Amino acid sequence: MFNRDFRLRRQKPVLNRYILDFYFAPLRIAFEIDGRLAHEDNWERDEARDLALSKIGISVVHIGAYRVFQNCDDVANLIRKICLGELKLLDLDPNSVSISPIKIPSRRRGGGSRSEFPNSG
Repeated sequence: MFNRDFRLRRQKPVLNRYILDFYFAPLRIAFEIDGRLAHEDNWERDEARDLALSKIGISVVHIGAYRVFQNCDDVANLIRKICLGELKLLDLDPNSVSISPIKIPSRRRGGGSRSEFPNSG
């Protein structure tokens, strides 16, 4: 499914405080698989973590564990498309995933990044 150059890191430590479920370094995107209870009970902590990560240029895509259990192949394909640039974060359906404030890396050398929020429809 993934090509040989595709590297998605698992359990990536960041800022000496957080462990990301999955991390794709070239686009600075973290993928967090959220269990229903874990996400509902810790939303303030998740929000603080997402804010800290966005300050260092990492966007976070939250995917419900129920989606992984319902159709693992669809979730894997979604992650693959994002990492390969076939699907932009701004194009994701906010009813299926939640996204932290997005830092869009500039394609220019030495360029900064700009923050955006996904369209809500």
